[in-house]
Amino acid sequence: MIPLHFCVFDGRTTATKEDRLFREQHWKKLDFDHARVEGVTLVVPCGCGVEHRIATDSPPAEPHRDEGRTWFWRQPNDGDMTERKPVDDLVRRYRESVRDVTRAFELLDASEERMQTSLRRNEKRTFDRPRLSDVLDQLKRSTWEEIAARLEVRRLLSMARAAELDKRLDSGELPEPTLTTIADFGAFYQEQAGEMVRERVREVFDLLRPPGSRYKTNTEFEIGPRVVLSWMIEHGWSHPFRVRYGSGYGASPRAQLLALETTFQMLDGRGTVAKTNNGLLVDAINGCGKDGRGATEYFAFRACKNGSLHLTMKRLDLLAKLNRIAGGKNLKPGEAA
Repeated sequence: MIPLHFCVFDGRTTATKEDRLFREQHWKKLDFDHARVEGVTLVVPCGCGVEHRIATDSPPAEPHRDEGRTWFWRQPNDGDMTERKPVDDLVRRYRESVRDVTRAFELLDASEERMQTSLRRNEKRTFDRPRLSDVLDQLKRSTWEEIAARLEVRRLLSMARAAELDKRLDSGELPEPTLTTIADFGAFYQEQAGEMVRERVREVFDLLRPPGSRYKTNTEFEIGPRVVLSWMIEHGWSHPFRVRYGSGYGASPRAQLLALETTFQMLDGRGTVAKTNNGLLVDAINGCGKDGRGATEYFAFRACKNGSLHLTMKRLDLLAKLNRIAGGKNLKPGEAA
């Protein structure tokens, strides 16, 4: 599919000022519900009493209509719409949005040009508006956010990998969303799935590992059934305790506890999708009473006024799996692999 940047009315192929004005006058009068296709041209009845011929500026794309009765231009090798998958449909709608946004800015440019000829002052801008490049960049980033969600790539990501993906999404580093770039994006994470699972488990192991004890005791080589996590808790507004929003560096306490919960869930063979937005553990802590105590399926906890969180692992079989994957001899001084 190719975005419709300029329309060709009645055989005219140049986008002059008169062309833009002509299009602006007639666009709202076009009856797309009764349009018909002639080759690569869309013939549309108009309220002015004649038919206008609309084509893309990049033949041989052909006009087609989707299930929502929206016209779009499609390359002959794009395939039948009935065979499209959800991500394919998202790409099509992205291209339609790029087309519409581009056209909207063209109309703004034409309006501003008209006003400039009527104003006595030589203003750089007649009215304030965002830049086209900024709007298209936001549209691209939003589309990649949705692609990442639909492909469910986050379900196996460690906190470090998730932060890396967020950085790429926020900075706009990802390429133009096409079926090819999306396939490459998904294939990369699929190929790395095994290593990402191990990264996730090791990350949670390090979270539970006693800090500063590497050369003092053997406790850092195996997580015990009870651990104490510092700087996890703060005073709540409506409840005595709540999980801290941020740590000032690295992943937030909320993200860490969510990763802990979903990793145990994964080790239990129940996937990595959290039951709630923050996870059951964070929700339970935020809703606990004055004694700071509570429990979920995998953990019992006690929140303390000094900011620490005391956790007890209820599923020792899952804890053993965690220790087998991330702990053991490979962590001992002098025996690292």
